[in-house]
Amino acid sequence: MKYHKDKGVEPYVHAWDGKEESLYTQSNYGCNSNAKNFYCTAIIQHNGWKVPKEYPYKF
Repeated sequence: MKYHKDKGVEPYVHAWDGKEESLYTQSNYGCNSNAKNFYCTAIIQHNGWKVPKEYPYKF
């Protein structure tokens, strides 16, 4: 919850270790085909609200 303090509405990051790589690779919530994809929005937020080139899903 320390990532939410005084920030208003934020993407889901429960149990995130604070490393950007983990947003992609975390086994339960990471943004990858083997997880629940809960951290996908956090990746976009950490990239200035732009979808990064290495984003695992295409629009």
